[in-house]
Amino acid sequence: ECHFAAAHAHAQAHTSRVYRHRIVAMEFDIPLALTDLETAPARDGALFPRDVQDVRSMRDAEANELVERLTHDLCDNDPTCVMEQDIFDRAYVCVRDFHGLSAVARIRLCDALCSNLSVLSSAAHTMLAAGAGADGADAVASHREALKCYSTLIYHLAKGADADAASAGAAPPAEDPKAKGKKGSKSKAAPLAEWKWDEQRERVLHVMSGVLDVDLWNLFRPRQPPEAFLTMFTSLACAAMESQTALRSKVTKASIFDMLGACALKWGQLENVTTSLVHLLNKHEHLPGPIAECAAAAADRHENARLAASLLREVGNVDPAEYKRQQLSDAVGVRCVGVFISELAERMPKTTMTNISLLLPHLDGEAYSLRSSLVTVLGHLVCSDVSSGALDRDQDRTTSDANAPLLRAKQGFLDLLVDRVHDVSAFTRARVLQTWALMAEKKAIPLSHWLVVADLGIGRLGDKAALVRKAAMNLLATMLGFNPFAPTLPSAAFADSLAEYEAKLKAMAPPKTTTEDDGDAFEKQMPETIDEGDEAEDADEPDAEQGAEQGAEGAEGAE
Repeated sequence: ECHFAAAHAHAQAHTSRVYRHRIVAMEFDIPLALTDLETAPARDGALFPRDVQDVRSMRDAEANELVERLTHDLCDNDPTCVMEQDIFDRAYVCVRDFHGLSAVARIRLCDALCSNLSVLSSAAHTMLAAGAGADGADAVASHREALKCYSTLIYHLAKGADADAASAGAAPPAEDPKAKGKKGSKSKAAPLAEWKWDEQRERVLHVMSGVLDVDLWNLFRPRQPPEAFLTMFTSLACAAMESQTALRSKVTKASIFDMLGACALKWGQLENVTTSLVHLLNKHEHLPGPIAECAAAAADRHENARLAASLLREVGNVDPAEYKRQQLSDAVGVRCVGVFISELAERMPKTTMTNISLLLPHLDGEAYSLRSSLVTVLGHLVCSDVSSGALDRDQDRTTSDANAPLLRAKQGFLDLLVDRVHDVSAFTRARVLQTWALMAEKKAIPLSHWLVVADLGIGRLGDKAALVRKAAMNLLATMLGFNPFAPTLPSAAFADSLAEYEAKLKAMAPPKTTTEDDGDAFEKQMPETIDEGDEAEDADEPDAEQGAEQGAEGAEGAE
């Protein structure tokens, strides 16, 4: 028995070594399109599909059996088994013809690929953290090529699922005319499993984001991680951001932010990620907030604000004339840029303050929506902790203070807000008044500007635009409610001090002369004399009225 066990172990070890070396000998090249893999590569040792079947021409039972055998092989073997020719051929045709698979087959295929990629990522992370052994180079190479293969297959699976979901959402649901008006007819039996891409997307993105947690520098050493490999993650995350439904899921949104942040700040794809996000920003109205949130999340996780700064530079370096042209042709892009800047200023005021010099020239541009957003940005910067220097304190007014440049910038922002009340656009004037109201609510208006802002609000009550008049009324109401002396002035608390100061004023008053006393007595008697005369006149009025009535009666008798 011992001899048999030893022989069996030796055979297993020999098989494992042969299997591992057979896999290591194969390398995987990431294609631009999945079908490019069918072209035989020019170099030897590259993996490509040799036995290509047409899954779409198969019956459902045959296609399900093909997927079943594939998932069984993937789950029962080492995750690197995908580099074996037979398994790779079946995985390739299933992903290529994913649209023709049944719902059950789709779920099984997606689950098998995601499970193996998750296990492979954890194994690669553990292996690289522990260090390579005697045959560590072969193990690293096998994990690297398998990781590239799984990532490519899952990326193109997700791409096909997105296309199917988009086409299904655009097409109206088909109705059965024969079923109309029939009561009591038996409904069609529900399918055993239903393919829901929104649910499967969560797992796909979560697993793909875990790949970027692996030490890719050591995995691809001595070369850098290929740009084609990292571009798949950027494209997958950006495609998911285009779906509002995907962003409603916290898991999906967190995975998107992790992928974009890691690609930009960890793996050297800052320029590509910035370009992709700005492209999305100009196309979709629902993305300004999520993109600003993504930049803030990346800065928190990686302790690096380069992504936010790069986005601000990208939108700030655009010529104001270009924004004017976009405002006239398609205002959505300019409006989205403005909302993004204001959202980012609220979340990352320090980074925005650092790059404010790139944004201020657009205040003189002709895109009113961008001017309105920049006004909001200035308000957020004044209200933020970064620019919360107290202008009313003497030490903050000295040029030797370290905060002096920041305070001068804050004073300049306040002056800009005062000037922008007279903007040519009614929308911008209203936004300025709304920004002042926000600052008043947060007690960010210095006392030196309080009366100035009040005068501005009163002056805008006569504006020709109803929108501006409404904003001015709201500003004045906010200033009354949040004035520095509190919304209500409690008079009871000051009653004692009021009596004290009245006594002091009375003691400080000069003594009155005799002539003044006589004049005061005469003035006090005057109302009484006048009242008596009035009473006498009132008493005589009834007698006069009675005599007039008797005279009238006598005249009637004479007639």
